[in-house]
Amino acid sequence: MSRCRVLAVNVVSYVSMVVLGLGVAWAASEFFAKKSPSEPEAVLSEVMELIEQRYVSDVPREQLIGGALRGMTETLDMYSRYYTESEWDRFSAMSEGSEPGIGIRFARVGDAVIILRVIPESPADTARLQSATQILEIDGQTLSDDVTASEVKAMIGRAPLTFVLGVTEWPIAGKTRSVTLTRGAYKLESVYSRAIPAIEFCEEARGGRTDSIGYLHVSTFNHQTADDFREQLSDLLDQGVGGLVVDLRGNGGGTLAEAVSVVASFIDTECVLTSVMRDSSRVYPTKDEILAPDRPLVILVNGGSASASEVAAGALQDYRRALVLGEHTLGKGVIQTVFKLGSRESGVKLTTARYMTPAGRSLQKKRRKPRNAMERGGIIPDVVIPLSDREWRDVLEVRDRWTMSEAIVRAMQEHPDVFRSVPEDFRDRQLDGAVVYLATGRRPRMECK
Repeated sequence: MSRCRVLAVNVVSYVSMVVLGLGVAWAASEFFAKKSPSEPEAVLSEVMELIEQRYVSDVPREQLIGGALRGMTETLDMYSRYYTESEWDRFSAMSEGSEPGIGIRFARVGDAVIILRVIPESPADTARLQSATQILEIDGQTLSDDVTASEVKAMIGRAPLTFVLGVTEWPIAGKTRSVTLTRGAYKLESVYSRAIPAIEFCEEARGGRTDSIGYLHVSTFNHQTADDFREQLSDLLDQGVGGLVVDLRGNGGGTLAEAVSVVASFIDTECVLTSVMRDSSRVYPTKDEILAPDRPLVILVNGGSASASEVAAGALQDYRRALVLGEHTLGKGVIQTVFKLGSRESGVKLTTARYMTPAGRSLQKKRRKPRNAMERGGIIPDVVIPLSDREWRDVLEVRDRWTMSEAIVRAMQEHPDVFRSVPEDFRDRQLDGAVVYLATGRRPRMECK
């Protein structure tokens, strides 16, 4: 091919590319000319229109809007979020201290799915379901031998409003019977309490200041928590306990007002915390009657204690009303407010304030991956006793067993091969430390990891 012909071919190719590029540019300019993206809102409309017209498959507009709203709130911080309609229904129920469902706790034990606990006054309780019962069928579908607890939960979730469970006695199977259940709201249990003999936890308690310790575990702060806490605290005081342990380990927070009411059980103050908002501030005082003004008190915390838990522990620590024992808390020193949307049955949770403890401490961690204790924020316990991951799993297991029925506990003892085992010599060293302090008045020794 001659040099002139090669040059001619190259020129034609170049001209074709320019014409093609101009064509694409013209098409794009024609499309976007329909919009004037001078306002940020116009960009959202443009992108949505592009997706609806050019995306490879159809996407429901509601899905696009939901994604945009989630992205908008998630850019603010790790706590703000948008709730879809279904998420809003569940969140609203749980915040009110109720849960839509049937009210059972179950687990796979050996080759069977067993009901471990029936929540009082729940639909399952009304239908007279009992713990130590094996689930065989859900709405006519027989459970397979290898079904997991999460799969059973999903099957119950997919069942209609009213459905039938096929069950039998356990561990010795009896006649299969059918139980009809209708989903409904039931009260969530957020407080568990018991009086524990001090001598069971430490030999040094023998002949000490008290023989009995009142233990209260608060799993979350919902709209029922303070009333339940104060009622159970009163019962323990009537039993004559000489000291109190409030276990906030693993409590991720909840409703701020409930935490303030729990603090009011022990102190009377004009300031439990101060919230600093965008243009103002607010001081939260106690309003409820003091129930235990001078009973020795220990608060247990760990890395799962956050937000409202840190408010309660921080206030009682600042006023030196309680000994805080355990591990460094999470460091969530901001407050979220939930807003119901008027345009649809959904809502938005926004960070609206930062809070300070009575002594002026900000508990919010300074960065997602703190480099030191100061950047980590949170509550530093008066006495640090760290637990290993294995120890914490054993604590959860033992704490769960305290809430189970005698039938389940007896089955655990008779069939240790099918239940998760806890070492016979296991000790909850954090709870032990609390009991030592309450029984003897002597602080347990600080430990390091």
